[in-house]
Amino acid sequence: MTARESPHLDCQIVILGPRNLQNELLAYVLEKETGASSRVAEAPQSVAEDVENQAKNRLLLVDCAGRIVKRTLEELQGNQAASSPDPTIALFSLQHGRGIEQDALQRGVKGFFYQNESLHLILRGVKALFRGEIWLSREVLAGYVANSARRRAPAIQNEAGLSSREMEILALISIGSNNDEIADKLCISPHTVKTHLYHIFKKISVPSRLQAALWAAKNM
Repeated sequence: MTARESPHLDCQIVILGPRNLQNELLAYVLEKETGASSRVAEAPQSVAEDVENQAKNRLLLVDCAGRIVKRTLEELQGNQAASSPDPTIALFSLQHGRGIEQDALQRGVKGFFYQNESLHLILRGVKALFRGEIWLSREVLAGYVANSARRRAPAIQNEAGLSSREMEILALISIGSNNDEIADKLCISPHTVKTHLYHIFKKISVPSRLQAALWAAKNM
């Protein structure tokens, strides 16, 4: 599918960052490759000010280079009253190891692009975000699911009678991990994983791994 055949009739990309060569070129390439109108905005408040030109399907790419991400997300949330509908937010030029992903996900961020990632990968991610998907690594998703499970653990364990280990395995199932990956992650044998799965299926009344993953997505 070419840019001119984009399935989005009313879509827009806003790059929040300095008007430097990198961001202007990125806006140009994204517009050419996705068919979405693209521009650069230098301040969070300017993202919401141009109400007349806001598209129904908007993607906001926040340039994290030299920016305090938490403060920027707070400013964006404060300006959302003037922004209708709320945009999909993604972070780019993000440094590995900063540990901000969990907080960003809780603030509604849907995608993460790191420094030195290829333009091809960024384009894939942008198109996925326009389809309503979340763009993040399995490691980040696993951490988010695990944290969410820990917060809800007492209620879920009381309702379903699951052990802490079974909760961990359910969280890993929900992100698509197979038995060998689960065994390696939790330092247990694949046979032990199978035993846990048998008890999990029985406790939450599901017949298969897929149904267990759906249960975890809904309840955790």
